[in-house]
Amino acid sequence: MSSITCVCDDPIQNIPNDKCDALQFGNQIVKIFAQKMTGTDFDGTGGNTITVEADWLTKLASDDDDRIVVIPSLSGAVRPSAEPNMEEGNDVPYGGVEIIDRPQEITFNLKYFSTPTFEKMDQVACWGLIRFWFLDNNDYLWSSDVTTGAGIEDASLILTTMSQAGIGTKNKSENNKIAWNNLCQPRSSSALKLSFLKTLEGSDASGSTI
Repeated sequence: MSSITCVCDDPIQNIPNDKCDALQFGNQIVKIFAQKMTGTDFDGTGGNTITVEADWLTKLASDDDDRIVVIPSLSGAVRPSAEPNMEEGNDVPYGGVEIIDRPQEITFNLKYFSTPTFEKMDQVACWGLIRFWFLDNNDYLWSSDVTTGAGIEDASLILTTMSQAGIGTKNKSENNKIAWNNLCQPRSSSALKLSFLKTLEGSDASGSTI
């Protein structure tokens, strides 16, 4: 018996895996959007709908915890398949395997530095847990809920320092990471193919760009 709580209320069902019906999700993560956990998440209500550009602009320009910050132009971004932590054998009544949780992460590089970049990167060290969304190169936005667009919660954003690796290399901050622990994986859908996010920028006035 497992103690997992996730989207497990439904009875066992078929798992669609048909080539003809498959969406062409992107394989490169190009932009991350982050918000304080104390901010107001997208929930699909009027003025707070993830598919409406004006609602994004309101959050980007906010000067309170509703502010969403933008980390654009990511390079080398990778989200590997996440295996669950498990206990098995004598640690589980009657043997077998029990899934405990599933740590997940995204790693990425930053390489387009300006003078304000350093201070803004250092400020991230003071952030607590965040909620976030990420955009792939085919304009699909990934969230925790494809209906409301709610963000992926209780994540840690960890940024490294800039490297100077010698002639013939590009200055970059490597192996930056967003890490979270949730049995459920991020989700996207045809409704979350949002091309306007490709060019959406944070407002410098509100501090919503890293």
